[in-house]
Amino acid sequence: MGGTFANCGAHNPIEAIMLDASVIMGPSRHNFLDIINILSPALTLVQSKREAITALKDLLSSPKKAAALVQKGQDICSEQAAILEELPEYIIEKF
Repeated sequence: MGGTFANCGAHNPIEAIMLDASVIMGPSRHNFLDIINILSPALTLVQSKREAITALKDLLSSPKKAAALVQKGQDICSEQAAILEELPEYIIEKF
């Protein structure tokens, strides 16, 4: 994911996942920590460019694995969207 290897922060991984792309993220991801923590089962998090190359080779050689990560990410995004849809009703009931 752009920016995560340049020490300037991540881009939003939701966009890539919703466009059917597997996501590899480097160490500079401070600006999207909450989203990354939620999506972590669907992301490939690495600490170096060398690890990113290895991860990329792995995903390219295992299309089923790459597709499974994307599907997991899309499922998580759908679950989170459902929570947002329930939020107004929850607020009305509590307040």
